[in-house]
Amino acid sequence: MTDSIPPEAPSGNVLKLYIDSTSLSLVEQMADYVKCAEAPEVFKVITWLRVPLDEAQLVAHNAMYAPQMAAVSLDFVRAVRDLVANNPVGLVEIHANQTHAWRSVIPVMRALLGHPNSREVPVRLHLYDDGSLSLVQREGLKQLPDLPAALQRAALELGHALQGKAAPAANVLQSHAWHLLFDTTYHMLRRDLLTAGAEGRRVADCFASCTRDMRFDGWAGLTPEQQRLYLALFGIGDAERDALQDWADDPASWLFTGSAAWDAPLNDRLGQAQLRAVRALRADGSLPTDARMGFKPHPANAAYTPALMEAFGPGTLQVPPQVPLEVLMMAGLLPRQVAGVVSSAFFNLPAERIRFAIADADDAATMASLPVVQLVVRGGGVTLDRIRPWPG
Repeated sequence: MTDSIPPEAPSGNVLKLYIDSTSLSLVEQMADYVKCAEAPEVFKVITWLRVPLDEAQLVAHNAMYAPQMAAVSLDFVRAVRDLVANNPVGLVEIHANQTHAWRSVIPVMRALLGHPNSREVPVRLHLYDDGSLSLVQREGLKQLPDLPAALQRAALELGHALQGKAAPAANVLQSHAWHLLFDTTYHMLRRDLLTAGAEGRRVADCFASCTRDMRFDGWAGLTPEQQRLYLALFGIGDAERDALQDWADDPASWLFTGSAAWDAPLNDRLGQAQLRAVRALRADGSLPTDARMGFKPHPANAAYTPALMEAFGPGTLQVPPQVPLEVLMMAGLLPRQVAGVVSSAFFNLPAERIRFAIADADDAATMASLPVVQLVVRGGGVTLDRIRPWPG
């Protein structure tokens, strides 16, 4: 950790932990944070991989930031345990990515449950979808003949992992069993896709009492000052906001959004494929030469950003990679035309803005068979004829 969490009691009795190594769930996590940023009764500890914060950004917010990689650090876990054990905390509220809860929430919960002075502190979980991966995973739950029984078994296994009797595992059923052990709210992306058929409704019924739609309409619920803080934490200050606003208001504005992966060889392949694709799209006229082009790199694929910016050409606006497109949409900073590699954004952006999408496939047949492509088409964001395999 860059700064140790102080041993003194927080000025209040609610401890909120914001944990994530990805981007999409930060749309709602960040909104929750800015709403309580100045609340003296709430102590906040943040560990976000994609949006690192410094002390100057947290001044007067009764908050601290700790760096992380794919999982929370041991220092972070120990600090949270000690803070709860040694101070009059009346509630721990954890906001985290559901898919990655096995390596973020489990270590924190192990520490809390294993400390005799902190076992009785109530814990409330808010678990957010990872993005399109979560939608694909829940499609798999439809195939189980008895999902309630499977979830009960998963809850037992999750309990063993929390007690240290089993190793944490990236298990889809376990990631959907938290509500059987703790006060949990699942923030689900595009739940309408799940409930469209009888099989999906049976899955949804298992979580009906503890699910909330992941929504992207909370901007109006923030005060102007909270909106300014919200964007600033994503790296968009007043000058950057003005530049993005000028660009978004231009009828000729275009945005291409990139992709990346956790796996290093796959990430390198995606970087190379995007570079070839941009050059091919430029050559065949898919990217108009008179457009005000913007490029939002993926934060995990930064090594390819300079080459990609060069391929897009002079005058291309680089959009901060850590800001989700849904944030631009909410804040009125989304350009008129959007294209790029298929991602969770294509489930959420206005369909009339999307010009085309590229799927991670080398031919049309493979592309059409990809579960994420089938879900995007079902979601109505883009028709199959506007999705293409890698060009070039």
